[in-house]
Amino acid sequence: FLAEFQGEVKYEFLDRYKIPSLPAKCPYSNFGQDACLRRLLEGLLVYSVLLKHVEQEYPLSRIPSEVRYYSNVLIKEVENKVKERGQVTTLSSSQQEQLLRAVDRSDTFHRRMTAHGILYNLHYFLVDCRRVIVNKRARAGRALAPVTFQQRLTT
Repeated sequence: FLAEFQGEVKYEFLDRYKIPSLPAKCPYSNFGQDACLRRLLEGLLVYSVLLKHVEQEYPLSRIPSEVRYYSNVLIKEVENKVKERGQVTTLSSSQQEQLLRAVDRSDTFHRRMTAHGILYNLHYFLVDCRRVIVNKRARAGRALAPVTFQQRLTT
């Protein structure tokens, strides 16, 4: 990013760069772990479509194809963990096309900023979802009383 924009744009700017149709993150409260996994899965499916824009913008880069590969691996893992798979909303082909049209820009600068923004937001989407899931697991573990075994010796 820094080499491409040669210091004209700071990396932190991606946090404020608006990209339409980004998936919602897992909320920190009022959401069960399975609902959060469904939200993670739906988000990954949206990002897998958005990665097509990144691949189109950077066809010679390994990064988009590696991100796609590992995203697909993660999608399979999450699919195996989600209890209510039928509640996960998948995008139709027309919705996918509409999503790609929404991120398409006419000038090179904005197309590239959008591509970098997609990767940036995917990174923080995954970090935030992981944080929520780990916290929910930790809280679930604390809710259970610890089981201790004590051996009493009587003589």
